[in-house]
Amino acid sequence: MMQWLKINESVNSFVDGEITFVGTLINHLEEISRGWNQESTKKIYANDYLKIILPEIPNIGLSSLGRVDFEQALERIKNKGRNKPMSEERMRHFFILIERVLDAAERHYGYPNVLNLSAGNIAPSATTALSNRRGLRVPHILSEQEKIK
Repeated sequence: MMQWLKINESVNSFVDGEITFVGTLINHLEEISRGWNQESTKKIYANDYLKIILPEIPNIGLSSLGRVDFEQALERIKNKGRNKPMSEERMRHFFILIERVLDAAERHYGYPNVLNLSAGNIAPSATTALSNRRGLRVPHILSEQEKIK
């Protein structure tokens, strides 16, 4: 296991026998961090996980975490900006860091990635960030009222 991410040993990787978000991060860190070759990148991303993301995600089993939990976590993260909300580009960064862990949880434990773009589930603030980035087009997700029309 990689040593560059130091997580407090008191954090539970499993709750009632079920893997947690942080447990997935710990157990699959090498896979999640693939492509992060520079030590400076690892240091920045470790700080992002430890100080910004993990405090906002409940340390409970993954099956108990839904899309709303991650959207609320992203909203709290957005408000951690210095004197103003974080930029959409910065929010996209956090969304991707969270999604990397959820992708690993889906591959290794069978938990569906509730933020997966292909499933049409994405936080509203992330939709804006994604659509503004490099001309990437994110399909419009119909609300329940729009589906009825």
